Parts: sequence; structure tokens; C-alpha cells
Amino acid sequence: MTLAQASVMACATADDPYVVAFAAKRASAVDRVLPVLARRLPVDTARALRAALEEFASLGEAERRAVVTAPLFGYWWHRLCVDYRRGEFTALADWVGHLRRFLEPVRDDLSPDSVELRGGILLGADHPWIHEYVRTANGNTRAEGGRGDVTPVPPDEVRPDLARALALIDDVWPAFGEEVTRLVRLIVPFTSADTVAFSNSVLDGLLFLRADLADPVVATERLVHETSHLRLNAVFDLYRVHEHGPEERLHSPYRKVPRPVDGLYHGAFVFARIAQFHLRAHRRLCEDRWLHRLVEVLDMQREALDLLRDSVRLTPFGQVAYEEFRRATEAVAHDAFDKTGSTGSTDA
Repeated sequence: MTLAQASVMACATADDPYVVAFAAKRASAVDRVLPVLARRLPVDTARALRAALEEFASLGEAERRAVVTAPLFGYWWHRLCVDYRRGEFTALADWVGHLRRFLEPVRDDLSPDSVELRGGILLGADHPWIHEYVRTANGNTRAEGGRGDVTPVPPDEVRPDLARALALIDDVWPAFGEEVTRLVRLIVPFTSADTVAFSNSVLDGLLFLRADLADPVVATERLVHETSHLRLNAVFDLYRVHEHGPEERLHSPYRKVPRPVDGLYHGAFVFARIAQFHLRAHRRLCEDRWLHRLVEVLDMQREALDLLRDSVRLTPFGQVAYEEFRRATEAVAHDAFDKTGSTGSTDA
């Protein structure tokens, strides 16, 4: 099986081909780009950077993967690339020094208030890079007509709710619980009137979740939703899935405003997985609230899948992946309801 033939819908494991390929691509970029950058830096800064690069090159494959998927490495790499393209080498001379922190056995790249939610997943919000990113995100939200009021909060406010939600995911869908462990490194809780959750392709391993997580349906869906974005971000980095530019907008059943085609495609993938989770939760817990939410999700999914089929020029890879999460959605709808509209009883 080639990488392009691997299942997109499958839950990520330690050797998931998309995750492995994404990390290998990032590590290769470090090997290629930073030596070129070093030639444009002051002598002492360049010497320190080359020493860090030699150490990085000496690491085994798994260790290199751990470095380039560490919390905030994606943000560091994004900032470095932006400054490099702009030719801001004075700023770069300071920024490249942070590579060393990702090579240390005990990293200082997380905020002092971080607490361990469970093995490999931390909960916290007080790192200056996180606050820097939130300021940018708030600015973008205001430009789109929102309030831009995302405000990180201390981890203790949401730790019990998130711990319960993760335990529920492990119980209902163990394979997805493993994906969360593999992909999520840091969860940032926040308050906002407008925004409930988000992630970003330059923030590998980070989830931002609004702190109203007492309802297990809400908490688990947000975790499934944003973790699935992380999974598809890796796929998007490796393959183009459609032939539309970022300026093109389409109606989206998931939002009140038109969305870029990337957003619609992400939504159809993410909510296919959410539908799978709610069906599993309903069968496991025998509570109607999961089924009620599933009905809402399936209504949105049908509209989104039709839009992708009729209005989006998919690449061959994008078409194969689309068919995968279309079939997954249809399977949930078939398994959840019989011909009279009552809930089915077939075990998931």
C-alpha cells in the first residue's frame, strides 16, 4: 500500500503513514533550510545554529519526529519561515536560537502553569507564544466581524471536565483515544462569547477549547472535532485535495458565513468522525442526547457532502478521500436508523 492509498478516516497510530510522512517532511525541511539560513546570520549565531543542526541530524528517526512534533515547534517553524521570506534577518538571529530548546531532554517550551492531563497531553495557557498567537487570532476574528474576545484561562478550571471527556472517548472509541494521545500535545482552555474551539495548521499538536465543558456531549465532540483537524492538517500538507484557490468561498452548513473550500472539506471529514463517535456513544451509554446530536450532525453532513460532490473540483486524491468519509457517513446513518426512523440495535 502506498501512502496515497492509506485510509484517511482511520485513527492515527504510532506508525500512521500520514503522520510519519508529515514529520519526515518537516524534518527534511529543517535539514535543508536552516543550513542555508545559517549563511545569512552573524558568525556566533550561525555557529550555534550549526551545532544544534548537527545534534538534530544525529538523532534517530523517532527522536527527530518527537522534536518536529513537539508543542509549539510548528509555531516556531512558521515564524522562522515568515521572517526568512521577509528578509528580517535581525529578528531571525534571535529566533533561531530557540531550536536548542526543542532538542533538550527536558524542554522549557511550555508554560509554567501547564499540568499533565494524561501521558503526553498537557493542559495550559501561559506561554508567551500562545498569547502572541491568540492576539493574532483575535485580530483575525475582529476582521471577520467577531469580537475577538478569546482569553486563555488557568488549566484547573477545566481539568476535571477534560479528564472525564478523555476517559469517555477511551471507553467509547479506544482507537480514537489513541489518536488523541498520538496527535495532541497541549490543550489551551479559554473563554469567549463567539468562539467555542479552534486549532491551526501552524500549531501542530495544540487544541484551543472553550472552558464550558461540563456537558460530556459538548466536551467529547470538541475533542473529536479539533483532533480530527490535526489529523487532516497532516494530510493536507502532503496532498492537494481540490483545485480551488483560498479566495473562493462556498456556503457551509457548519457555519453561518461562506467558507473557503478547505474549510468545507475539513468539515465534511471532521463531522463524519463526529457522527461515528455519537453513534458509538449512544450505543455504549444508551442515552438519547447522543442520538439527538447525531441527527443534527447527519443533516449537516448530507448537505456538505452534496456541496463537495456538485460544486468542488476535487483532485484524484481528494476524490478518494471524499468517497471514504461519504461512505463512513452513510454507514452511520444506515446503522443508526431503520426504515421507520427508529434507532437501530446493531452493535458498532
